[in-house]
Amino acid sequence: MFQKMASNLIQWCTQAAWQIALCSWFVLTIFSCGCSGKKAVDSAEVLDVPSAENGQVEMSAVDDAVALVLESAGAVLQRSKENRVIAADLRATDMDDELLTSLASLSELTKLTMPQCTASDAGWQQLAKLTKLQHLDLRDCSVNNQQLILVCSQNPRLRSLRLNGKTGATTVDDDGLAGLGKCDQLVLLAVDGLWISEVGLAKLAAPEELQELYLAQTLVEDLALQDIAKMKSLRKLRLAGTGVSDAGIGLLETLPLEELDLSECSKLSDEVMASIGKMTSLKRLNLWRNAITDEGVAHLSALTNMEWLNLDNTRLSDSGMPALASMKKCTFMHLGSTGITDQGLLHLYGIKSLKDLKVTRTAVTEQGAQGVRDAIPGVAVQLKYVESPEA
Repeated sequence: MFQKMASNLIQWCTQAAWQIALCSWFVLTIFSCGCSGKKAVDSAEVLDVPSAENGQVEMSAVDDAVALVLESAGAVLQRSKENRVIAADLRATDMDDELLTSLASLSELTKLTMPQCTASDAGWQQLAKLTKLQHLDLRDCSVNNQQLILVCSQNPRLRSLRLNGKTGATTVDDDGLAGLGKCDQLVLLAVDGLWISEVGLAKLAAPEELQELYLAQTLVEDLALQDIAKMKSLRKLRLAGTGVSDAGIGLLETLPLEELDLSECSKLSDEVMASIGKMTSLKRLNLWRNAITDEGVAHLSALTNMEWLNLDNTRLSDSGMPALASMKKCTFMHLGSTGITDQGLLHLYGIKSLKDLKVTRTAVTEQGAQGVRDAIPGVAVQLKYVESPEA
């Protein structure tokens, strides 16, 4: 009942905003003339009529009414200096068509975080009334191709789009990315867990502008990497759980990558490590659960900018540890479920920046862990495996 009443109020405010501004100006003008004893101002004289600035004030009143509805439902809002709502975080909000109708009145909204939304076609049509969106997070929303195209096609200035197929609610595939055909300012695209391949990536308006691309558990294989290799601005790339091969990753050697996630890529072998070793701008590398041996790890010695490294569940042993000694900037290393021992940890003593070292499910002893703590003051060494809540 409250939402319906507030929704009616929003509609009334929108329709009446200019009438209120005009009436207020008229009354104040007459009152001012009467009190001063002056004649009515000649039409040729400059009048302080309701302007776009006055309109901004009145539209902020509309935003206030919408904010009342959304914040009561759990939304977190951010305003501009002009008191207009420019960002809405709806993660704690149970969004429905009625709330989307209210949301559509926020004409200056540029950032919308709305995960797990369950709206109908009517609700998505309301959302499409927002035309200034730059950042859109729809992870785990019940959104399909047509609905996504409807919203994205109305927002050509979109800079980031986040989707996720983890729960199965999102049914977007290659066809849905057609909605990005006019978004030539897009710098971030996340479509983890969706039926996306090189066909969908080919629909992007300006792929060379992309800086972050997240494609974990998608249909991406080497054919898509031919297109990704042309994305010369790409800094962050996630290909976890995809069918990419050693040869495909080799195409990416010249990209300015700072973060690369190749975890659980079953087609990769030591051969790919020669290519990774040439990506000297890398700061984060995830090779979890890959068939990488000491021979492959040896190529990582050139990655002196590394800050975060995951070799968990690889075939690393003490013989491969010298390659990690050159990573003087590294703050995090996960070497769990490997063949390393106390002896291998000696090669880490010189990495004084190390803050977090995980050596769970290895032959490392408490004595070996203490040796690292003594050599690197403040480092946390985890020996005992702790099962995650999701497992």
